[in-house]
Amino acid sequence: MNKFNVIITALAICPIIALSQGCLPEGITFTDQAQIDSFQVNYPGCSQIEGSVRINGVDIDNLNGLSVLTSIGGDLEIHFCYSLT
Repeated sequence: MNKFNVIITALAICPIIALSQGCLPEGITFTDQAQIDSFQVNYPGCSQIEGSVRINGVDIDNLNGLSVLTSIGGDLEIHFCYSLT
């Protein structure tokens, strides 16, 4: 494989690695549906939360905004989400 092919291959792989990045080492707490819905806008490219995730809100009814997450490094706590489906 010549140097040109190595460079092209590396450039093709780098964006994939950059898209799957760890974030929020201190964790995050969601207290309402709007925070969950705007997660992808507020933390673009975040797919691995390094800290704990706390979801605590009576108006939270879905977790669709967190669908990009592939892992949570800490604990996952869900409280008082009575209408969560």
